[in-house]
Amino acid sequence: METTELRQAALAAAVDRYWHVIAAEIEAGLIDAAGVRVDYDHETGMKAYQAWCARHPVC
Repeated sequence: METTELRQAALAAAVDRYWHVIAAEIEAGLIDAAGVRVDYDHETGMKAYQAWCARHPVC
């Protein structure tokens, strides 16, 4: 694989992971209806992400 293809694959993986985190935060109520993150700690965010991954095994 060429360097450019590796960079594109890494970027695609990073974007997918980012959207997984956002989806987890939305489902857990950590982002309000206006799209603003509510105040929460790291542990709460990690629990939301782990719960989302358990329901979506592609994580």
